[in-house]
Amino acid sequence: LPEFGAVEVLADHDAEGNLYTYRPTNPPTMRQLLSHTAGFAYGNRTSTLIDQRMLDMHLMDAPTSDALISQLATLPYARAPGSEWQYSIASDLQGAIIERLTGETLNAFLKREVFDPLGMADTGFYVAADKLNRLSDVTQRSGPGLIDADLEAADKLTRSKSFFRGGDGLFSTQ
Repeated sequence: LPEFGAVEVLADHDAEGNLYTYRPTNPPTMRQLLSHTAGFAYGNRTSTLIDQRMLDMHLMDAPTSDALISQLATLPYARAPGSEWQYSIASDLQGAIIERLTGETLNAFLKREVFDPLGMADTGFYVAADKLNRLSDVTQRSGPGLIDADLEAADKLTRSKSFFRGGDGLFSTQ
């Protein structure tokens, strides 16, 4: 992912939003992506400046993995690559790497290389309407608690997507 070649590490920031960064000793490695020690944030909470900026950018709504990477590369690393564990967008980046290496969508790659060989005929990024009743309850956050997810609406939304992230979204029926 050459887009991250010039990305620096966040050292500090001030009240005006100015960022103070430094060059990392080494770029993130695949091993660090796999272990969530690559220095990235996730953008799913507001407790850190980088997470908040990712939320403000609607990064997780990117239409393609290339768009996600282009946007993410404008932000500094939350931590120096390899320095510590932080659950992050690393799984999504692994999916993007698979797409770039294979030239196919993550959905197509996983189906051909993982799900079909293992006989997982009902595993993928969407569930056919006639199989929704075979899924266990799925919940989602709502305010301070959890509510049952509307799987039919999620299925319709997912079918309209062409970008499938490595970090979430797979369903598997029994």
